[in-house]
Amino acid sequence: MPKNPSLRSLLLLLSTLLCAPLGLIAQPPQTPLDPSDPSDPIAVYLTQDCGTGETTPSLYLKRVVRLGEAAVGRLLTALRQGPDEAIRQMVARQAAEDHKRLAAFVRGGGLANLVETEVIEAAGRIEIDDYVQARLQSVVRGHQERALHALERIGGPTVRKALLETATQPEIDPRLQGWILAALARLETP
Repeated sequence: MPKNPSLRSLLLLLSTLLCAPLGLIAQPPQTPLDPSDPSDPIAVYLTQDCGTGETTPSLYLKRVVRLGEAAVGRLLTALRQGPDEAIRQMVARQAAEDHKRLAAFVRGGGLANLVETEVIEAAGRIEIDDYVQARLQSVVRGHQERALHALERIGGPTVRKALLETATQPEIDPRLQGWILAALARLETP
């Protein structure tokens, strides 16, 4: 994996933008856009791939917000822990398969006409474990972002208290703590 963080980010973005449309990266099943869908709105909202368009997450976000305080416990768990183990395992399996397809595509020269040689060479050196870990981190971040967004939209004293408790936990990731503190500031602003 390239040591340059911006190059790593570029490679992951590149793999998503170029390879998904080419069929090299497995696409998750699309969740129906029907707002009357009987499935669990919290689970559906938290697992949405925001790359599928803003309408999908927003339909389910509205359903989650309508649940109000009844949704707060599950959203807090999602914020603090990210997706459950079953989702992480599914993402890891899918990412490993995607890496194999991407590596074969790069070895075959499939990116030669699309990007600079340095990026092609770097893409060929991405280790499978690094690729899987980056995909998992991305999924965890997305899960946490959506949980925090829903909690912020629900608002109220219960949410404020829970977010403050979460933000002051000693083991909290500084990035997540920053998001929570920013959300708390927005909740305080009328």
